[in-house]
Amino acid sequence: MAGAEILVKSGVSFTGNFMFGFPEETIDDMRATLDIIKSLPAANIAISKFIPLPGTDLYNEVMAAGAFGGEPAYEHLDLFSNKYHYTKYVNREDFADIFSEIHEVVDQKNKLTRKGPPKPIRPAAKLL
Repeated sequence: MAGAEILVKSGVSFTGNFMFGFPEETIDDMRATLDIIKSLPAANIAISKFIPLPGTDLYNEVMAAGAFGGEPAYEHLDLFSNKYHYTKYVNREDFADIFSEIHEVVDQKNKLTRKGPPKPIRPAAKLL
């Protein structure tokens, strides 16, 4: 976290980006990441769920594991779908619970750190 603290002391605002729901991820992994989110001095935190994109090794892995029950439909790749679930070691209900907890922490943290749009460091060049 030393790098994040150096950024903050230097006046640099940054966003922490985190992704959850990888096939090999455990509930302990997710809780450890949540602990990092809680302590990270970022101006904003962004979170998302893992989506296995066609053509990637992870897509092939979840296909081989039968994650889609055949061919994927759009709802298998939609973050808000109830069909979303790719973790081997975390069941669907526990994943929904931990992601909800993560989302709540991130939402509260972002509300505390947001102070309007970022200010430019120098004036933008005039366009002709």
